[in-house]
Amino acid sequence: MTATLLASAAGAVKRSRWPSRLARHNPVIQRPLVRLSERYEREPDRRAELLARVLERSLRRAAATPYGRAVAPSDPADLATWPLLTKDVLKADEIRFLAPSRLPTVGATTGGTTGLPLQLQRSLVSLNAEQFFLDRLLLADRVSFATSRIAVLRGDDVKDPSELTPPFGRYDNGGSRLVLSSAHLTGDTVGWYADELSRFAPDFLWAYPSTLSSLIRLLDATGRALAIGLVVTSSEMLSPAEAELAADRLGARIVDYYGQAERVALAADTGGGYRFDPLYATVELEPAGQADGSAVDEAGDELAAASIIGTGHWNSAMPLVRYETGDRIRYRPDGTADQLARIALGEAAFVGIGGRSADYLISPDGGVLVGIDHLPRGLTGVLRMQVRQPAAIEVQILVVTRSGDLDDGDRSTLEASIARKIPSSMSVAIEVVDELPRTAAGKTPFVVRAPELG
Repeated sequence: MTATLLASAAGAVKRSRWPSRLARHNPVIQRPLVRLSERYEREPDRRAELLARVLERSLRRAAATPYGRAVAPSDPADLATWPLLTKDVLKADEIRFLAPSRLPTVGATTGGTTGLPLQLQRSLVSLNAEQFFLDRLLLADRVSFATSRIAVLRGDDVKDPSELTPPFGRYDNGGSRLVLSSAHLTGDTVGWYADELSRFAPDFLWAYPSTLSSLIRLLDATGRALAIGLVVTSSEMLSPAEAELAADRLGARIVDYYGQAERVALAADTGGGYRFDPLYATVELEPAGQADGSAVDEAGDELAAASIIGTGHWNSAMPLVRYETGDRIRYRPDGTADQLARIALGEAAFVGIGGRSADYLISPDGGVLVGIDHLPRGLTGVLRMQVRQPAAIEVQILVVTRSGDLDDGDRSTLEASIARKIPSSMSVAIEVVDELPRTAAGKTPFVVRAPELG
């Protein structure tokens, strides 16, 4: 079966109700997770033992991969004996990280916040674990990703971004999920979005922070009001100001969570700050240097930073150990020696995630174009990418390739992705470069917009 047919079949399963429920919300597969989480809450004195057992199982699976055999830890069950794993090492040969399995796996690709495309594999347990842990965040609201009415305003491709007539959404999961196009959300179309959301009456809105802010800004500008009791955000940084504005304008409780396509850490703010879920993954936090990570919060209080290193617990198809995510937490130092250890175990909260930005472009009519991080997906010869917007109608896509050129297959894939994400009113130039431009701090951000574009 070709990659196109596989992607089409995967999309059909994702959009349907029962195949999606069986693949991602399977009660048989999730039952051990339910028992584990209940025991973890019921027996606090045995939590360390339970976590050690889950971690050891994941490490032994990783030791059976070609990568695991090559690094040859002296004791595979001892996390400290494993080397740190960078994105570059993973990207160099993803096949080395695949574990032997007789069960089917599901492919996934990501451009990530760094523009480094990765080819990933996920086990069926991993798919179900992801949904289980996300549903755990919503227990207080008595809703779930499996059974609730959900409005989605993220980076989904609904229709050609150049088509400007409604509808600007589609219904998936047997009509229980309204998937809205963020690329079409402008001052001229926001009335349609408000009407459709009011009619659909979702149990919660699942959005990117940037699209949520855009929706609220456009509602305010047009004098429209909308009430949604719960908003779930992810994939970008959500500032306290944005969360407060959304709660005020929509009358919503805000749940923001942090994760990655590599599935090596999960944290969420359900009220009172962000906390890692130690059952999802083992997290290590490495303090960042003063010049590299210090910041202040909105009140002017000093914040420290620590890099996130994660070891996933549930993806037996591609178990990643001590993976450097490239992201950092921001936290208020309390002077205790074990603060970072307590944060890593979810016993203490932190302020938020640094090192991630809202990777979006601005359309000529002021709309926010999200899902730009999807552009590197499926590119086999591209090592790194940067998307630059020097003017409202101009986009430059810089790519660093293995061969020094962009082959026809990658160019075709990239052009198709561009057509899905960027309207034809914007000119897009693709350029192969030896190195990506860096900031004064030595960083290579994925999206760079001209200052006047915001």
